[in-house]
Amino acid sequence: IKERLDFSCALFDAAGALIANAPHIPVHLGSMDRSVETILREVGDALKPGDVYMLNAPYNGGTHLPDI
Repeated sequence: IKERLDFSCALFDAAGALIANAPHIPVHLGSMDRSVETILREVGDALKPGDVYMLNAPYNGGTHLPDI
């Protein structure tokens, strides 16, 4: 991951809208919004500052198992 820079980073607001993303691999953005939507739907108001959620479910934004 580090050597090939095969990762993406993005910031989303509380409604799940994209605020900013790293430019090197924008193709990952195609699944990131689905992951954020899933967390917002499943966790809702229980989401607190400092919380971290990771998922790789193919039906909720993950495209294959190594994608988290």
